[in-house]
Amino acid sequence: MKKRERHEKILNAKSAPIGGVALMVIGAGVLAFGAYGVIAGDDELVSSLVLTVISLAAGLGLLRGGHLLLIPKGGLDLIEEPGRSALAWRGVGDDDRLRISLDDVESVRLVPRDEIWKANAEVRNWSCELVLTDGCAIVGAESANYESIWALGRALQHTTHSRLDEQSSWCEPALPDETHSNAGREPDGRLAIRAGRWGRLQETLLGSGLVAATSGGVLMSQVAQAPVFGFLFGPTLFFMGLAFLGATFVGGFGRDEIYWDATKMGRRSRLGPLSWGKKELHWTDTPYVRIQHRGLLGASLELVGPKSTVVLVGGVSGRSSITPTTLRKLAIELNRIKRLSQKIDPRGPETANHERETTSQRDQSA
Repeated sequence: MKKRERHEKILNAKSAPIGGVALMVIGAGVLAFGAYGVIAGDDELVSSLVLTVISLAAGLGLLRGGHLLLIPKGGLDLIEEPGRSALAWRGVGDDDRLRISLDDVESVRLVPRDEIWKANAEVRNWSCELVLTDGCAIVGAESANYESIWALGRALQHTTHSRLDEQSSWCEPALPDETHSNAGREPDGRLAIRAGRWGRLQETLLGSGLVAATSGGVLMSQVAQAPVFGFLFGPTLFFMGLAFLGATFVGGFGRDEIYWDATKMGRRSRLGPLSWGKKELHWTDTPYVRIQHRGLLGASLELVGPKSTVVLVGGVSGRSSITPTTLRKLAIELNRIKRLSQKIDPRGPETANHERETTSQRDQSA
C-alpha cells in the first residue's frame, strides 16, 4: 500500500473568517432583496428595476469577496514522502504552489533592509530567505519584527538541516559563480515575458468589472426616469467596471519586459506599442534577483536592493502561462546576467555610481 505524504505546517496560511462570513451574510441579504425585487417589483417603476439590478450585482460581488476572504492563502508546509522531503510555498489551492526539495537548500539567511517609505521614513524590515544550491533565493517571510523572523529562520534551519547565516547589514547572498556559461553573452539585452495572469484575483476582478460596468450602463440609460441613480451612481459604477476589466485584460495579455546593461537592471510593462511602470536598480546598489510568494497575489520575481524592490514579474500562479517553478529558472539566469554585466562594466564603479547619483538627482528635481 502506497504511503501518503505527510504535511507539517511551518507558516500557517492566512484567512479572514470573521470578515468572510460577514461579507457573505451581507451579500446573501442584498441578493435576497434583489430577488424579491424581481418577484414582486413594479415594472412601471424604473427606479425599482434599477435598484433590483444593483442589488443582485452587489450581492453577487459581496458573496465572491467573502469567499475569497475565507479561502486559506499563502503558508509554508513541509511535505514528507518516502525517500524525499520538500518545502511548499502555497498560493490559493493545491495546484498553486512552489515546491523545493530539501536537498536543494544551501543555507538559510536573515538579512535586514532599511526600506524608504513615504515621507522618506526608513523602516527596517528583516527577510528570511532560503538560498538554494543553484543560486536562487526564495523568501520565507518578511517582517519588521525581528523575533518572528529569527524564530522562522531557526525552524527552517532545523527542517532543512542547513546552516543559518544572520547578517547585521545588507549584503547579497553568496551565489555560485558560473563563468563557464558566460561566453557569447552580450552586456545588455532585454527579455519579454507574458505571464498570462489568470488566478482567483483576476477572476474576481473580471466578475466585478462586468457587474459594475453593466450596472453603471443600466443606470446611465435611465437618467431621465431615475436621475438620482443615473447621474450619481451610473458613471461611477461604469468607469470602475472598465478599470477592473482593463486591469484583467492587461494582466492576461500584457508583457513584463526586463532589460539590463552594464550599469543597471529594470522592468516596464508593455501592451502593444504602449509602455508604463518603468523601474530600475543600479548595480552599485548591490541588488540581486529572488522569488517571493504573496498568497492571493501570486508569486513574484523581484530585483531587491538595500532600500527598494522592483517587481520584475508578478501575479504568477498555477493558472498563469508561466508557473512559479519557471520563476526559479528565470531567477538563476538573471542573477548570472547580473554577475556578467558587473564584470564587463568598462567604466568602473566610480563612473557608474556618479551616473546613478546624477539620475537620482534628476528624478527628484522632476
